[in-house]
Amino acid sequence: MSKTSKTHFTKSYLLVLAPVFALIFTPLFPFVNNGGLILGLPNVCVWVMLWAVLTTLILAFLFKNEPELDEEVLEILSETANTTPSKKGVK
Repeated sequence: MSKTSKTHFTKSYLLVLAPVFALIFTPLFPFVNNGGLILGLPNVCVWVMLWAVLTTLILAFLFKNEPELDEEVLEILSETANTTPSKKGVK
């Protein structure tokens, strides 16, 4: 990386590590591996499903707050505004 290039990594991206660590350390959590049932499912299944939903929410949050996304959307919108639709098949 050159000195002039910017990185947009912020501390909010550390949220991605939460599901990783939660799923890696699942065998170490006694409340997950106690053999109980929640709604007829083993605790481990509920734990993994919970983190699947939370991972989706975390990624949606990070995508929404992406600093470069605004610039790209504006660029795409300006490109589509400058092009005129073709009138093929219209007499």
